[in-house]
Amino acid sequence: KRSKDLDSEVHNLDTEMQKLVYENYTQFTRAAGVISKMKVSIETLEPDISRLEGNLCRMTQYEDQAEAGVTDNCQQLEKVLKRRQVCHKLEVLFGLPATLTRCLDREAYDLAACAYNCCSGFLAQHKQMASFEAIFKDVEHQIALVRSALELRLRSKDLSVHVAVHDAGTLLSLDVRLPKVTQDYLSGRTAMLQETLEQCFSSAAKSGLAEPKGDGGGATGSDAGEDSDKPPSKHEQDILRPESVALSNVCSRAMLRYLPCLIDAVEGLQKIQEGHRSLADAVADDGAVSEFVSARLGGLFEQLLKLVGLKCPPTRVLVTCMHSLRNALQPLRSRLPRLLSKLFVQFMNDVANSAVEGLFAAAAALSVSDLARLHGECHSLDKSVMKEQGAEGQEQRGPCIDIMEDVARSEHALIMSGFTALTECQPLLALLETDAPGAERLVRKVHAQLGAFFLAIADICHVYVGQDPQEARQACYVPPDAPRLAFTEVARFARLEWRGLFGLILVRMARHFEVKVIGKVWGAARDMFAASPASADLVMPPAVVKATRCAAQAVITHYTLIGGHRLAAYFRDTLQGRNWVSMKEPRDSLFLSRVVREMHTWDAELAQVLGDPRKSRERRSLTLFKNAMELEMERMLAKKVQTFALTPFNRNGVEVGIFRIGFKALYELVREGTFGKFGLQQIQVEGALLSAFVQEFIDSDDSGALCSLLSEAVTSASQRCIDPVLMDKSMVEALRHAKEKEFKLQ
Repeated sequence: KRSKDLDSEVHNLDTEMQKLVYENYTQFTRAAGVISKMKVSIETLEPDISRLEGNLCRMTQYEDQAEAGVTDNCQQLEKVLKRRQVCHKLEVLFGLPATLTRCLDREAYDLAACAYNCCSGFLAQHKQMASFEAIFKDVEHQIALVRSALELRLRSKDLSVHVAVHDAGTLLSLDVRLPKVTQDYLSGRTAMLQETLEQCFSSAAKSGLAEPKGDGGGATGSDAGEDSDKPPSKHEQDILRPESVALSNVCSRAMLRYLPCLIDAVEGLQKIQEGHRSLADAVADDGAVSEFVSARLGGLFEQLLKLVGLKCPPTRVLVTCMHSLRNALQPLRSRLPRLLSKLFVQFMNDVANSAVEGLFAAAAALSVSDLARLHGECHSLDKSVMKEQGAEGQEQRGPCIDIMEDVARSEHALIMSGFTALTECQPLLALLETDAPGAERLVRKVHAQLGAFFLAIADICHVYVGQDPQEARQACYVPPDAPRLAFTEVARFARLEWRGLFGLILVRMARHFEVKVIGKVWGAARDMFAASPASADLVMPPAVVKATRCAAQAVITHYTLIGGHRLAAYFRDTLQGRNWVSMKEPRDSLFLSRVVREMHTWDAELAQVLGDPRKSRERRSLTLFKNAMELEMERMLAKKVQTFALTPFNRNGVEVGIFRIGFKALYELVREGTFGKFGLQQIQVEGALLSAFVQEFIDSDDSGALCSLLSEAVTSASQRCIDPVLMDKSMVEALRHAKEKEFKLQ
């Protein structure tokens, strides 16, 4: 087997060798043919090659001769070219001041900077040479002018951001420090943004004053007719209000004009700073950027706050505009996230607080103006009633029932004004969704403003009666920092003429607020803001309730004081206008007719406004004739009566106070006079008739003290009488019965 394998391998090798020999032989024969042909060709070309060799040698000789002849001239030419280049540079250097002047005139500051940067190094290096010293000084002067012109243009408000960035780069190439360039750039951007901001607010304010167009441009034909017949919804009415239109226009223009310019300015500043600042400059420039953005956004936010404070739009419109503004600031937020978050959170707090203040200020101003209008109606009513009754030969005045319907409407409108302001405050929580402390502060703000709204009504009461409302607040323990709403409007009540009917209306409203309204409103507020942790603070403040009660007390006491002074003035005029020594025997009353008319007027006002009708009561018997002990007891009781005490909130208390002041004045006036016999008897008759009238009007518990004052007046007159003889009891009783029938006292 092995032998067969070897034979097979030998056979294969023989076959391969035969193929190799055959192929090499074929190629060899071809090569031999080519070599034989080349030998013949080369032999024929040998003469030509010999001639070419001779020519090449001659060319080499000629080349060596030419090179030897040109070498000297080439060196001279090279020197000339170098001298020419130096002369051209000198020409550029000596012409550099003129070049800079031309660039300065054409405002081609970048070309001037390029030319200066090319030559400044050489001039600075050789400035000690006399030839270059003048040029160096002139160039430095010109480039200083270029820097000044560039800085001035960079601070211009008319420069676009792109050109400003280019000019800033030019200044940096002129070795101006980056903080200085940054300051000039921001100065120009500040002026430009301020002008843009003024344009936004001026144009928006003008467009906000325009009347809103009625056609929506969306419906035609029958659809338009159906839409025109359908009354607009409350949301549509809110959008079309002038203050809503003004705010929407301002926000739209700010988002289209102001904020894009601000974002471009910040981006341009970042381009300027790229590759040109060290670590220290980076810290300083970051502070400058933050200060710039804070100031520019602060200017926008301040204008918006003024607009909201001037007349607050509906809060839902306000919240929508603020959210749109926040979305427009998103590109800037991505560059300065912490700063923008801080600024916008603070702005949202300020807007919410300003809106709350504006809502309650508007509600208070509306309520105060409505009360001023009500005072005018009371004034007109008094004049009309006096005119009608004067034509009938009477002097009696009286309220009209129709005024009470207007009072009820005004009171309802006042309550609804406060409740509407409270309701409008609820959407403001949407501005502070991510700021829980801010939401709590907002709820406390609502609490304070709601109290200030009711305190404004109390201030009106105090101002109307001539008291200082601030002192009244301190007496009721109202916090000193409690806001005062509608301060100017409230102060005008000090100039209004006193009208008793209007004073009673204020008492009625204040008492209603104290007893019912304040508690219900605070309960509604607690329900509205139940989602906030600060809603637990929305409890009815005792100081507000007390201040409201004190205000009502002050007005009703003043009403009593004015009535008592009116009676006292009448008693004084009557007593001082007669000779009581030579008076004739009394046949009629001097005081009763006027007292009855005045008291009926006050009684009607009190019963109508305070809702306190008269009740039937038993009358006391006439007891002017008493023994010495009874007279002494009544004299002591009369002296202890407090003339100017606080008046209770009811008809009887007011009338008692009026009588008490009038009778006390009568008692004091009698003590100053001198009486004859019939003068004393006239005082006796007046006391008896007034006592009978008092028993008709006043409860038995209070009439005793008043009758004691009258008895004391009679006693004082008898002590100052020349002939102290009292009228017979039967005659006094007869006169009293006659007057009872005349005035229907029973």
